[in-house]
This record gives sequence, C-alpha cells and structure tokens, in this order.
Amino acid sequence: MKKKLLILQNKILHYRKPLFNELAKSYNVSVLHSGISTLTEEDNYGEIIVDCKEIGPFYIQSNVIREVMSNNYDIIISMFDLRWVKNIFAMYMHNKN
Repeated sequence: MKKKLLILQNKILHYRKPLFNELAKSYNVSVLHSGISTLTEEDNYGEIIVDCKEIGPFYIQSNVIREVMSNNYDIIISMFDLRWVKNIFAMYMHNKN
C-alpha cells in the first residue's frame, strides 16, 4: 500500500507537475493549493483547491489545518514561507513522526 503524501503549495506551477507525477509512482500524492485546476488525464496526483485570503503581507488558505489534522497523510511537505501562515502552523499540527 502506498503511503499518502500531502504537498502544501500556493499554486501548481507547470514545472512542478513532472515532480508530482514522479512522486505519484511511489506515493499517493495530493497537492493542496489555491490556484486553478491544472490536472490532465496524464497526471497521477490529486488536487485539493482551497480559497486564499490576503491580509497585508500574509496569505491565509482555508482548510489547511483541517486537512493536516485529518491524519490521512503519512508525509506532509510544505513551503516554508512565513507569509503563508497556516502552512507554518501545520508543521506543528501533524502528529506523525
């Protein structure tokens, strides 16, 4: 059984899609982001699209903490950008080693 991998991003950039598809060969990959849907039939990963609000220099994505706390994921990879507030909090919410 493949381990479940969640990737937290601001949006999916075209040059990252090959990486996500390569990871999907070994993991069940979901990418949570606030951009537009980029999935095609050739893609082997899933998308979770959430709303994002900008407050001053900070960005607040909805449902990030809920998705991380669901404990459905074995591995979580996140951008380390202090302006994306919930991604930073999510590092402390995931209770797996």
